[in-house]
Amino acid sequence: MKSLEIHGSTGDSALLVGERLENLTHYLPPAARTVIITDTTVRGLYGERFPPCDVIEIGTGEDIKTLETVAYIFDQLVRLEADRTVFIVGIGGGIVCDTAGFVASTYMRGCASALSPPPCSPRWTPAWAEKTVSTFPATKIWSAPLTSPNL
Repeated sequence: MKSLEIHGSTGDSALLVGERLENLTHYLPPAARTVIITDTTVRGLYGERFPPCDVIEIGTGEDIKTLETVAYIFDQLVRLEADRTVFIVGIGGGIVCDTAGFVASTYMRGCASALSPPPCSPRWTPAWAEKTVSTFPATKIWSAPLTSPNL
C-alpha cells in the first residue's frame, strides 16, 4: 500500500493506494460513530466486507445524484440519531462519492468523511476530488461545496 498526503486549500487528505476494503476499520476514528453511504450494487457485491456500522443505501445512476437523494440521506442520518461527530464513509463510484461528500460537507454544517471506490474500480475516480457536486434537476446548475475528505 502507498500513502500520499494531499494538502488542499480547505484541509489535508490522505490518499491510500492499494489498501483493502477489509482494512477500513483501521482508519476510522475510534470514538466516532461511522455511517457508510453506498449504492445497491456495491452493497450487494461487497457489503460483507464493510466494517460493522450503519449503512445508508441509495440507488444507482446519474439520476440519483439529486437533492431528493441528499434529503433521503439526511432523513436516515436523523433517524439514526447521528450528530455532527458522525464519520461518513462513501463507498462506491463517482456518483456515490459525490453524494456522500456533499452530505458530509453539509449535514449539521459539516462532518468528517472518507471516500473509497469499490475494490474493482480504477483507483483514480472523482471520489478523491476536493470538490463534490450535486445537480439541481430543473436547471442543471451544479452546487459544489469545497471540502476535503479526511481519507
